[in-house]
Amino acid sequence: CDQWAFKEAEEAYSKILSLSPDHVQAGLGLAQIFYQTGATSQAAVRLESILKQHPQCAQGWLLLAKVSITEGNRDAAREHYQKAVSLDPAMKDR
Repeated sequence: CDQWAFKEAEEAYSKILSLSPDHVQAGLGLAQIFYQTGATSQAAVRLESILKQHPQCAQGWLLLAKVSITEGNRDAAREHYQKAVSLDPAMKDR
């Protein structure tokens, strides 16, 4: 059931991105799907692309921190988390 929901969401986000490649929320949503389904490399690539265009996106930095910790890169995770919190202190509670 969850896999079906993830697949549906992935298709919806991909469709949005095909129409509007710079749609930040759709890109973040797709990265979140990749992260939650264990495709951390795909999540990292998507997030790095988003953050190159939108470096002030605290939500992107926080998700990249989660991806980095999952991949065992604690130093990068710490840096990304600190960046997220510096941009938006509310990220500390997420």
